[in-house]
Amino acid sequence: EASLRVDGSPRAEGFLDFDVQLGTQPVRRVLLRLYALDASANGPQLFSAQPFDEATTDWAHRPVVSGSALANLGAVTRDSWVEIDVTDVVTTSGRHAFALVPDSADGLRFASSEARERGIIDAAPQLVVVTDTAPRCSYRGTKPSGTTAWVKQSTAVEAERSQHTAP
Repeated sequence: EASLRVDGSPRAEGFLDFDVQLGTQPVRRVLLRLYALDASANGPQLFSAQPFDEATTDWAHRPVVSGSALANLGAVTRDSWVEIDVTDVVTTSGRHAFALVPDSADGLRFASSEARERGIIDAAPQLVVVTDTAPRCSYRGTKPSGTTAWVKQSTAVEAERSQHTAP
């Protein structure tokens, strides 16, 4: 199937697994991005899960969900990106898995990596790592008048930043 379906009735859970390489720069935020194909008044909850092998995962052999909910998605709008901050969970390089567990019988679907591979929609789940970048200045002057303009890169979260997306 080209989507991750999450529903309370009939019961359906969604699982995501990412291989993350954090690099050497300090991590500011890590965001899980999901593209909602449907709307829901009460979206699923997000949990940490045990990394898994997609080829051997089925309903009887699904990943173990651990801990309390990381987030409750609440109301979800159709054809929109949902972003969940998972900075507190993704603190090291390696595999990180998540479970979308229904919180109601109001089900919905999120675009999957298979949807992108089949050319249906380019909106596969993403794990976006936002890192700090060092401030830097550049000198730009004109000759012969000597007029000078300074450009400084801000380290504010809204400013330019490098992003790495795990497949």
